Amino acid sequence: MEGADISDRRMILSAFSSEDESFIHESNIILLAGGDVETGWNAFTKVGLNELVIERYYEGALLIGISAGAVQLGMFGLVEADASLNKLIDTFKLVPFIISAHGEKQEWKSLKETIQLLDGDAKGIGIPTGGGLAYYPDQSIEPIRHPLYEFSRSGGVIDSRLLIPPHKP
Repeated sequence: MEGADISDRRMILSAFSSEDESFIHESNIILLAGGDVETGWNAFTKVGLNELVIERYYEGALLIGISAGAVQLGMFGLVEADASLNKLIDTFKLVPFIISAHGEKQEWKSLKETIQLLDGDAKGIGIPTGGGLAYYPDQSIEPIRHPLYEFSRSGGVIDSRLLIPPHKP
């Protein structure tokens, strides 16, 4: 992070001390790292960090989600309940899509099935490995480094669209 001139940083642990809370209140950038979507979300909600992150977002803090952290910024977290079932868990709901990361090997199968089951009430974005998504205050999105896969349901059929990153000379 020194390369980006960010020197005052801290890893927030699940114990979530009062010093951690003060640090988050002063943070301009909050990075939500990868891992297990559900385990991370449960840790956030147990200590109230989920509400604080939302508060900081609306106060202008930049949120960055990596892998599971990106999923948690969306409408729901898609998690595997057992070998044949998936379930949706609540998340921050700051980006109006169900976000899936690294699903390209199965051609976004779980994400498309979820969009189908939600009967058109949600859209999905698949972020491939090495790719990213910028979501701006005007609700526009920008693919970063690799194309994104957008899924929606219309007339009972899953529609897909490839979102191409802008060309940067």
